[in-house]
This record gives sequence, structure tokens and C-alpha cells, in this order.
Amino acid sequence: MTSWISAHVAPLVALAIYLAVIVVHARQGHRATRGTADYYVGGRRMGGLVLGLSFYATYFSTNSFIGFAGVSYDIGFAWMAMGLVLLLFAVASWHVVAPRLRRATDELGALTVAEFLGAYYQSPTLRVAAAGVILVSSIFYMTAVFKGIGGTLQAYLSVPYEVGVGLVFVVVVGYTVFGGFISVVRTDAVQGALMLLGSVYLLINVLRAGGGWTALIERVAATPGVAPDGRPLGDALLASTGTMPWALLLGIACAGGAKFLVEPRQVTRFFALKDDRALRIGMIVAPAAIGLSYLCLLPLGVLARGLLAEGSVAETDAVIPMLLTDPQVTGQVASAVILTALLGAAMSSIDSVLLVLAGAFQRDVVEVYAGRFDDARALRFTRVQVVVFATLTALVALRPPGDILSLTIFSGSLYAACFAAPLFGALFRWRRSPAAALGAMAVGGAVVVSWSRLTAGVAALSLVHPVFASVAASFVVYAALSKRRSSD
Repeated sequence: MTSWISAHVAPLVALAIYLAVIVVHARQGHRATRGTADYYVGGRRMGGLVLGLSFYATYFSTNSFIGFAGVSYDIGFAWMAMGLVLLLFAVASWHVVAPRLRRATDELGALTVAEFLGAYYQSPTLRVAAAGVILVSSIFYMTAVFKGIGGTLQAYLSVPYEVGVGLVFVVVVGYTVFGGFISVVRTDAVQGALMLLGSVYLLINVLRAGGGWTALIERVAATPGVAPDGRPLGDALLASTGTMPWALLLGIACAGGAKFLVEPRQVTRFFALKDDRALRIGMIVAPAAIGLSYLCLLPLGVLARGLLAEGSVAETDAVIPMLLTDPQVTGQVASAVILTALLGAAMSSIDSVLLVLAGAFQRDVVEVYAGRFDDARALRFTRVQVVVFATLTALVALRPPGDILSLTIFSGSLYAACFAAPLFGALFRWRRSPAAALGAMAVGGAVVVSWSRLTAGVAALSLVHPVFASVAASFVVYAALSKRRSSD
């Protein structure tokens, strides 16, 4: 035990300081929480700097640090297009969705996305259906986050994977239950700053360890093997087309970017903006942080080919943990900084998803069927559900059903397929048809789940990512059913 502590002293000290900050924020959040409006959306009185950083930190989980960053090991520098697409979606979210959603939810008194959709379309059924989508998508997403941080702690601190998952579970559930949205956002702001630092620091260390950009590129170019299209693998990794068809790559990017527009854990930040000045600050802070981090992280996978032994990578999720445990890349100080950033990345996503999930289940399922609870009782029940859903997801993460990227992209695709048409219909005040909203949600969800079976044997369609087909289908159904209602 003593030898283990001495070998990891710097990361352990950094984590201890970080956990102390979390405890302080949890106490502050608990004192400021007087009811469900405070617990769910901070009483709609939060500033743009903390919410902008929270928006960034909430999205930037270990899925980005571990999953997305590692994928370029197989795809090459073409994967950088992912970052550009995500940046564009983030800008669109803050400039198009944020002003409308903040105003509309305030007018309707809605505290959750499902409640907003149910109130706008005047449909309890739609409200419950939206909560169901949140439940399914959230479990897939949190499973991916737990997988990423569990594997990282296993590689970094030499602890069993299950212990890593358990440690994150205990910490994130503790401060989320205790401090609610206020604690989560303030902690996210610290985590966001750490993630920015960690992203830049990791890229610098990889370049330093590899002898600079030119030296690494030369080693990547010499990568043995053949790409799927017959080109030398080294050439394909450096080319703008990479090893993945552009239609599929852009589909994956759009599935990830759509979360900025429709995913509850992201857009609930807009509920909490206190005024227009806070909105304007958030419009600058969130996209800038997202753009800088992806610029640093997405090349790491392909650059790792210049550092890691050929054949040593079994899956792309292992690339970043391998870099982090390589002594030529990370020393004690670097380890402390990056591990803390990774832990923050994981917890900043899990805490937000837990709040959204528990709030949706309590407010949009339990209270729809059992009647409205008084504020104190609703708050108690929501806190219990945070624990229940976190436990369920952590148990699933012990035997995850897929890799980080696939779990994350499926979650984003399902949100886009089910929520894009109804949410934009509400924000832009299209024809208010509950049948159209429900139909769009049902068809979009069905298409995204069954697309691989629907396109089996059709080569041209197999290159189309499910997010494009499902979102298009949901908007067509929404338009058709809205038109039919107006003509009746």
C-alpha cells in the first residue's frame, strides 16, 4: 500500500484538492437550494460564464477525452472534421435554441424538456413519451462515461476497473444529491477549466515525447498496412479523406453535434440563464472552449501511432489510457493534471445526466400519474431517484454493451431522431399538433433503432448514417400530420 501511494503521490494530492473543491460547492449548492426550481435549474438566476463552462464540461466527458480522441488512430486526420461540425452545432445551439428556449420555458414555467414539450403541445402522453426517451438515452450515455473513467483509473492508478467505477459513482452521486443544479454547474465550471488545461497539456506532452509534429507525422506516414480502399495505410491516415467514408463520418459528427441542439442535459443550461447579458457571455464561452479542446484532442489518436508500438492497440478506447501511462508522455505533474481533468470530464457529464434523468422521471412520469407533489416531497423523491438511476447505470457499466463511441453516438442519434422535430416545432411555433409531435417522435426513434436492418444488403443506404434518415423521417411525419390536422 505504501509503495502504491508513493508511486501515485502527485495524482492523489491533485485529486484530494479537487474533491475538497467539490465538497465546498456541494455545501453552497445545498444552502442555496430551497425547492425543485433551484434543484433542477438553479432558480433561473445563473450567469453566462459558469453556464457556458458548464455547457462545455457537460458535453466534454471521457467520451470525448477517451473515445473521440482515440478514434483518429483508425481514421486519421480526417477525424478532425468531427471537431468542426461540433463547433458549428454548439454555435447554432447558443444562437438559435438558447434565446427561444429560455424565453419559452420561462413563460410556461417548465423545469424539464419533457415538461416543456408536454405543456406546449398540451399533451401528457407526449410528456411521458419524452421522459421515456430521456431514460433510455441517458442510460446508454452514462454507461459510456462510466466505462471511460473506469478504464482510465484502472490504467492510471492501477486499481481494478470495478473500483474505478465505484469511486466515481460515490463522489458524483454524493454532490449531485446534496447540492443539485447549483452545485453541479459551479463544479462544472471548475471541471471545464481543468479540461481546457488538460486538453492543451496532453497535446503538448504528446508532441514533446514524439520529437515534434514533423517527426510524428513521418512515423505515421510509415505505418504499415493497407486501408479499406487499397491505399497504403500511412497515406490514408494523413489524407483528408481518411479511412472512413465521408457520409458516415459526417453522420457520426452530426449525431454527436445534434446533442447540442436537443439533448436535455445540454439545453437545460438555457433554462437557468438569468438575463440577456448572461446569454451573450455564454454564446462566447461555450463554443470557444469546445473548439479549443477538440483542436487539441482529436489528432491524438493518429499521432499516437508515432509513439505506441505497432499492434499494441486492441481498441481505440485504449489509445489515450496507453498514452497517459507512457512515462515518455506523462510524468508525475502531467499525470496529476490530466487525471484530474479526466475525472472532471466524467463527473461533469454524469451529474448533469443524473439531474435530467431523475427530474424527468419524477416530474414527467411520477407526478403526471400520481398528481403534483408538494415541493419538499418532490425534492426528496428526486434525490432518491438520482441514487437509483446512478446505481443502475454503474451496474450496467460493469459489463458495457459496446464501446464508448458507439454508445455515445447511439444516445445522440436517439435524441436527435425523437426530439428535433417536436422541439423545433415548439421553439418556432409551428402548427401545434400533439399527434404530429408524437408521430415524429415514434417514427424517428423507430428508424434510428432499425436502420441497420432496414438497409441490410443495400450498399448505397448503408453509407447513410441513421441520424440523417431518422431526423428526415421525423420532420416529414411532423409536417404531414400537422398539415392533416390543419385541413380537418
